[in-house]
Amino acid sequence: MDPLRDAVSLDLELMLSDLDQIERRIERVEKDLKKKKETVLELEHVLLLRCRAAIQAENAAARATVQPGREEAAHRLHVPVAAGPCCTCSTLAMTRRRSSIPPCSGTAWKSWTASTERRGGRLRAHRGELAELEEAAAAELLGAYGLKEPGLHRLIRATYDLLGLIQFFTAGEPEVRAWTIRRGMTAVKAAGAIHTDIERGFIRAEVVRCEDLLAAGSIPAAREKGQVRLEGKEYIVQEGDVILFRHSG
Repeated sequence: MDPLRDAVSLDLELMLSDLDQIERRIERVEKDLKKKKETVLELEHVLLLRCRAAIQAENAAARATVQPGREEAAHRLHVPVAAGPCCTCSTLAMTRRRSSIPPCSGTAWKSWTASTERRGGRLRAHRGELAELEEAAAAELLGAYGLKEPGLHRLIRATYDLLGLIQFFTAGEPEVRAWTIRRGMTAVKAAGAIHTDIERGFIRAEVVRCEDLLAAGSIPAAREKGQVRLEGKEYIVQEGDVILFRHSG
């Protein structure tokens, strides 16, 4: 087994696939430009050539920089898969020796980590055997390793962080729902993640932190403690917010 070799091989396969699609798109754009000169096509051609050069240089993390006024061209551009965020997960054997966690030698583990970070990615270790244990047994084993949560949970958190995603909640009598949005999104845009009608008719958002709501026991109880805030359209939604959207229509 050679995890570093496998990771490098996968990167190469993705880059070759990207290169094939980009080459075909360049050929199509060049044919269209011979028929008619269009600014958008010319800009797309520049971006495609830049992406091709980056891949040919085996720089999987390189991405064509989109400058102001080039958004339309970039929208039409096939974004290389290899240029996307990367999170590599390693399933480890169970062992009580923390120093033996890597599934390969220390040098190889460092090389693997460095290779992943160069591509703008992250490397996460995961003990797959925990998934086969009962909850109590898994908790005991985690405690023995000094861990607070399973590797799968840490992997999910790392993936959300890498993609710039957060979750907020809506809570009512029927159910509690978690909604995934991009970090930095405003309250009105977060409302649109639920339904476009809520975004269009947005009036205000009643926000309470999930830990405050759990401690209080209910929205009315949290409101009595002054933990429910009224926020407007420009409020930046935070990870773990519980939100009640007031809207018209």
